[in-house]
Amino acid sequence: MRDPVAWYLSIFRRRRRAIVVVLLLATVVVGAGAAGLSGDLAIVEFDADSEAAAADEYVDRHFVTDSRTVTLVVLHGENTLTRNSLSESLEFQRAVRENDTVAPTLVKRRPTVGTGSAFVETYLRSLGAFGTLTIEDKQRTFATFDEEELTTELPAAIESDRPILGPGTTARTLLPTDYRTGSTQADARLVVVVHDADVEPAALLDAQLAIEDLADDHLASTDQFVFGQALVERRASAATEAAFSVLGPLALVVIVGLLLVAYRDPVDVAVTLFGLGVVLVWTAGFVGWTGIQLTQLLVAVPWLLVGLAIDYGLHVVMRYRETREAGTADPVTAMTAGLAGVLVAIGVTTLTTAAGFLSGVFGPFPAVREFGVVAAFGIVAAFLVFGGLVPALKLELDDLLDRDDRTRPVGRLPAVERLLSVGVLGARRAPVAVVAVALLVTLAGAYGAAHVDTSVDRTDFYPGDPPDWVSLFPGGGDATDREGPGSLREQAAFLDERFEIAGGDQRVEILIRGAVTSEAGVRAIHAAEQGALETGVLRGDDPEASVYTPFDAVDRIAAFDDDVEAERSAADRTGDGRPDGDVTALFDAAFDTDPDTMAGVVHRDAGGDYRAVRVTVVVDSGADARTVAADLREVAASADEEPGVTATATGTPVVRADAQGALLRQLIESFAIALAVTFLLLVALFRHRFDSASLGATTAIPVVFALSWVLGTMFLLEIPYNAETAIITGIAIGLGVDYAIHVSARYQQEREAQSQNRSDAGEPTDALSRAVRDTGGTLFASAVTTAAGLGVLLFTFVPSLQRFGLVMILVVAYAFLASVVLLPSLLVLYSRYR
Repeated sequence: MRDPVAWYLSIFRRRRRAIVVVLLLATVVVGAGAAGLSGDLAIVEFDADSEAAAADEYVDRHFVTDSRTVTLVVLHGENTLTRNSLSESLEFQRAVRENDTVAPTLVKRRPTVGTGSAFVETYLRSLGAFGTLTIEDKQRTFATFDEEELTTELPAAIESDRPILGPGTTARTLLPTDYRTGSTQADARLVVVVHDADVEPAALLDAQLAIEDLADDHLASTDQFVFGQALVERRASAATEAAFSVLGPLALVVIVGLLLVAYRDPVDVAVTLFGLGVVLVWTAGFVGWTGIQLTQLLVAVPWLLVGLAIDYGLHVVMRYRETREAGTADPVTAMTAGLAGVLVAIGVTTLTTAAGFLSGVFGPFPAVREFGVVAAFGIVAAFLVFGGLVPALKLELDDLLDRDDRTRPVGRLPAVERLLSVGVLGARRAPVAVVAVALLVTLAGAYGAAHVDTSVDRTDFYPGDPPDWVSLFPGGGDATDREGPGSLREQAAFLDERFEIAGGDQRVEILIRGAVTSEAGVRAIHAAEQGALETGVLRGDDPEASVYTPFDAVDRIAAFDDDVEAERSAADRTGDGRPDGDVTALFDAAFDTDPDTMAGVVHRDAGGDYRAVRVTVVVDSGADARTVAADLREVAASADEEPGVTATATGTPVVRADAQGALLRQLIESFAIALAVTFLLLVALFRHRFDSASLGATTAIPVVFALSWVLGTMFLLEIPYNAETAIITGIAIGLGVDYAIHVSARYQQEREAQSQNRSDAGEPTDALSRAVRDTGGTLFASAVTTAAGLGVLLFTFVPSLQRFGLVMILVVAYAFLASVVLLPSLLVLYSRYR
């Protein structure tokens, strides 16, 4: 079978212009897909596919909850509980409900909730009024209270335990956690606008923008900001785009400057940049054709491609220069010989890197899967462009400009040679010591890798305030445009730190489905309640206040309704004050009296059949998510033992614990898949090319070591292994293989040259010195350029991208060090003991 590299090179010699034409046409066709790219960048979703996530979606869809489809209007100032401020917020709620843009997106029952409306409802219900109250009714009732009456009645209403949006959300949760009981002073409070779960994203964004305008118009006595998912994505996208409108040109300047230093030839820089542009066009076209949603995570793909494409370009051009410097007169022959020396290396790099990224396809995170697919396509595109288009274009331009490129390779510059000699010196004098020290560092890194944080924080994708210098650039001042806590991170932090209601992070739901009104269903509810009370993760000193069941809702309604009380007594066959018989009639009576409250804890379908109930458990905000999930899953399991029902633990802590566990599994699976593919390819390559499978295994060792160093450093720097850093496994292995294979292959070629030239039998370190000088010099130029380009990400004001840039710099640095410091000693030992 003919060698595929030799077959391609024969075509390249004879048909290089045809290669240029074909690849340029492909650029037009593939790049046309870029027209289908959407403009806004979505924030990455972290939820993994799991039973808990599916149950959480069920709860959001079938119960009245303060779920993700809410808009929070945050009022803040000296005192937000004044009569004037409460009156304003009631008028604001009326305006929201009547607005033509907002109204179609709202739920039918209780579309807005605020302290003023909750106060009026609580007051009227204390008088036995359970009928439907319009917002106008609430405004008229509130107007009848004078300042003294309000001072007396408001604190009591705030402390009412009646749910306003579902279990765990009382009037008290609309106020900050540091609110003092009995006070009529609060420096912040919330008005909640509840949207239909099925509202389209575009309609939700329009509604939230309209709510902002209405807040400006009607809430004049306090400062305020509006926080909602569609609005967050819009602002995060705008901030990210503003950041890259500044950082993109800055990165380009840095990369061009470093390429000019490395190439010392503007034509070669231009050809490399053109090739890089083609790769990015192909990748953008692929995203457009496939319809993949642009996310902030995908923003990192171009930076990865810049790193590998620059590396490919440098190796192609530098090997060509080495061949020309060696005396090859014909440029075409020199380019063909140069490609023969690097195509296999960058080809294997492409396969291993793409395999590393595609390993994320088997993980539970859609964003990571999509990132892996797009990155893998981009890497393959880089191989095709820099293995075909760029070398062919260089030859054509050199011929057109009548150039004779004999510029000295970067590795033969004195300063670079001295730097690279460190690894060779260690290999010559004490290779065992070098390997031993590297092994100890790797073991320490492995310990850190085993303990690296896998926390998932969605707000990491929220941009902070841009630095002042950003406003000096066009478009750089548009990242944030509201007063108060201006950046999204500040707003998210304000909500998380001051309010319980903001994210629902402290609530676990025991979702019970099936025959929930039967005796078995009633026993399941009691089992869930009792089990939750016995856990050690509940919030506060009063456990019973932290567990809310459908029977708690019934008790509150029965206190004001004789029919409900009668049905409750009928369902209590043992006289212990707890229902233990069939509760269908009890639920019917409670729904007839107060459907809003019951809809928060019981799912009744359109036909009147009862499908599910939920038991809400409010847990300590400081409790570990995995501990909470484990404890409450045991509680659900006890309820699940009852016949005819199924019980599932869900809610933010449980879903988050599943996501953390999934990330750990993905870490192991991605590493195992990528490493296995890398090892097999390296062994096969070196067995085929150099008749030495053991050399391939030796070349794989620095790759594993470097990855361990990266994960260990992440542990030391407290950088979590999450959605945006999970992809480092693939790129770390890919870059590690890229750097290592160039050194090993060049070393073996130099050893073969020694054996063919009897006058230069030499020691292994002589061949190693030449290999590291030439190939290591190219790696040095590539590493510096790539790290500098990625380093620009450190200046973004999106924390996730800052961390990604830092981790990628570590990847590049460690891959380079492993290849030019550790690998030389491994190669010397390999040659001694083979």
